[in-house]
Formats: sequence, structure tokens, C-alpha cells
Amino acid sequence: MQGEGNHLTKVSLENLETGKTQHIEVDAVLVNHGFSSELGGIENWGLQTREGQILVNDAMETNIPGIFAAGDVVSYPNKLNLFVAGFTEGPMAINSANKYLNHEPAPMAMYSTHHEKLYELKK
Repeated sequence: MQGEGNHLTKVSLENLETGKTQHIEVDAVLVNHGFSSELGGIENWGLQTREGQILVNDAMETNIPGIFAAGDVVSYPNKLNLFVAGFTEGPMAINSANKYLNHEPAPMAMYSTHHEKLYELKK
């Protein structure tokens, strides 16, 4: 990956079968790890689980302070197992982690439509 300051500008993708590398200019990268919710090595961390999923509360907090989870791997009351749920759970987990690390909530929960560049476009 290449960037300027905190801004991502280019990524390199390698085809593992052909070895060919492609360079692509980007504004952002969305990581999608697929639909497998196998816990792998974190299964031994002491996280509370049920039926192979990590139990979290409404702030995406696990039973271990400072560890947050989101997406297909989590379970909480009344969860809808929809792909788009990760787009809500991810920012919730990040905002909760920020609150945990900084010991106070951000003035406003941040998500894409709160981004300063989008506010500039509205003007």
C-alpha cells in the first residue's frame, strides 16, 4: 500500500496463481475476510462463545475488557444474520474501542456520513 500522510492512494494486488502484480489507485480499502466465522487461534483466548460465535453486548464488547468483535463471528440477542449487519457492527465496535482507549466517548459517534469531507460537499 502507498499513501500520503494518513491517506491511502495505491494498493498492489498479486495474483498468487500467476505471480502477476497489479497496481490500483484507490481512495480507501474495505477488507472482507469472507463468510467463515471459524475462531481459529482466538478460540483459546477465554472469550465467551456459544455455538462457535463470540458473545458480545450492544457495544460489541466481549467478556474480556478491551476486546471487541463484529460481523459473522459474533452473537447477541436478536441478531439478524445479514451481511449488512457488519456495516453497523464494525463502526459500533470501533467507537466502543475508542471510548475504552480514551476513557470518554467521542462528541459524536463517527460513521461515513459524519466524515468531514462529506460535510464540505454539502456546503
